[in-house]
Amino acid sequence: MAGISAAKQLLVNGYRVTVLEARDRPGGRIWTTQRLGVPVDLGAAWIHGDSRNNPLMKLAREHSLRTRATDWDETWLYKKGQGVIENDSDYELIEEKAQQIINRIHDLQRTASDNESMGNAINLLLESTSGSSIIKDGVRWWLSSEIEAVMGVNYKDLSLKYWDEDEEFDGSDLLLEKGYGNLIEKMATGLDIRYQHIVDKIQYSEGGTKVSGGWGSMEADSVLITVPLGVLKESFIQFTPKLPRGKLDSIERLGMGLLNKIVMRFREPFWPSDAHRLGLLSSTTLERVEFFPIPPLADSTVLLALVYGDFARRIEDLPKQQIVQLLLSQLRDMFGETVPSDVLDIMITGWGNDEFAMGSYSHIPPGASLQDCEDLSKPVGASLFFAGEATNRLYPGTVHGAYLSGLRAARQIELAHS
Repeated sequence: MAGISAAKQLLVNGYRVTVLEARDRPGGRIWTTQRLGVPVDLGAAWIHGDSRNNPLMKLAREHSLRTRATDWDETWLYKKGQGVIENDSDYELIEEKAQQIINRIHDLQRTASDNESMGNAINLLLESTSGSSIIKDGVRWWLSSEIEAVMGVNYKDLSLKYWDEDEEFDGSDLLLEKGYGNLIEKMATGLDIRYQHIVDKIQYSEGGTKVSGGWGSMEADSVLITVPLGVLKESFIQFTPKLPRGKLDSIERLGMGLLNKIVMRFREPFWPSDAHRLGLLSSTTLERVEFFPIPPLADSTVLLALVYGDFARRIEDLPKQQIVQLLLSQLRDMFGETVPSDVLDIMITGWGNDEFAMGSYSHIPPGASLQDCEDLSKPVGASLFFAGEATNRLYPGTVHGAYLSGLRAARQIELAHS
């Protein structure tokens, strides 16, 4: 999204732009598949906030894309041996107590140091939570959804001081009915994109740049780097001369979270037709899964499972059949014998081992700050520029953050060559 938005902006303003794409498709961590019979986003999925201020809403309108709001109130929680939690007052109390803990976290942030993690703070706050086992486990599940799943990382790896310090747009979370990939394809129209062009080396100076890989080389006045933070952290691209020390330090300090998806197609649905999200309550969230019918409110046979952090990394190293059995086990704890023993089709993402991503999206770990995002966004002379969600101090970790960073980088390039 960052590269395409920058390229479109520069092209409109009269610049000659070539996009070098390592994959055989556009979009990077935006990837929509139709293999299971319905559009499924295997990477980015939601437009977060349907406010008119959200630039993605403008893009959706511009390209006449239909959206569907996710109703988080239609979250169905289950307890092993007890079935579905049906009492509305339990849900209300779970949300209320979870919000109280979030408010308390915001209080603690005022005096937190840069090196403190969310780990100890959240554990102490959870231990002091009162109520039945359903309420306690529900609060634990809800907080994990609001914090760990959103950031793609476990509490221990998340900065207490800088969590939730970024900006957001108001409104509902929306899914694009045909997936994010449909938007990317429309945006990419008219761009000169060279696919399967993996970049290994970038040489730069005030006189220009040279980009090279197994496909050959190309010279340009300026290069915009929009690879994910995870790729920069692994030093897959050799820069000559080396990047400035301050930029390298920011790359090292920032964290790359991981959120993987397992998409399963069954013969027939066994979950509630009006559910938007499903989850199993437990005394631990170490193997917590969120399940989403795709699409919701339809006679769909596709169920998406979302996993994050350490659990997502562990799953990447497991055989496919073991992953299936792990998920079917959780589903049987929720729905009993109505869960079939076989899955007709399955797709499993592996963003952590993807050499062109090395993770899902950035976060602020202990020892880092939002200033590192700002430092990462700064050009190196008039030849080297950076964009991507990790370079957006206001909206890191989001598609709209990536989009806006591309527009910002385009302006930086225009200014450098004006």
